[in-house]
Amino acid sequence: MAPEENPEREEAVAELSAQVGALLAAARSLSKAAAEEFSADLQPAAYQLIRWLSVAGPTHPAAIADGIGMDRSAVSRLLKELRELSLIEMAPDPEDGRSRIVTLTAGTAEKLREVRAHNRGELMRRIRTWSTDDLRQLTGLLARLNRPG
Repeated sequence: MAPEENPEREEAVAELSAQVGALLAAARSLSKAAAEEFSADLQPAAYQLIRWLSVAGPTHPAAIADGIGMDRSAVSRLLKELRELSLIEMAPDPEDGRSRIVTLTAGTAEKLREVRAHNRGELMRRIRTWSTDDLRQLTGLLARLNRPG
């Protein structure tokens, strides 16, 4: 019997799909709440941009669009919103005055550290009774799931 014809496997895949869906819904909810920590009306996509920029460091808008997999015009609108909220700074690129470099403000970087600490605390609360082996097993399985192909 082929794996896709195995009813037990089909049930396991359906259960996995439901749990991944629940995980993604929880992540969206967490992202929305985190965005609201910066501004009540901040879009979750703008928060994702802030997170990405905190890792990548100062960079060009085009690199942000490529890095987070968004359309450049959408990133441009998000950057405008973030600039209006004083969450980012944009300055001319010293190597090419025609382009701009985007940087998080010091206040935004600090707020992001606070939000991440809160989120880590929430994760720690959920896994406080898990063994180290359980954590390593889940990490390994998620890594396998996240690999392409």
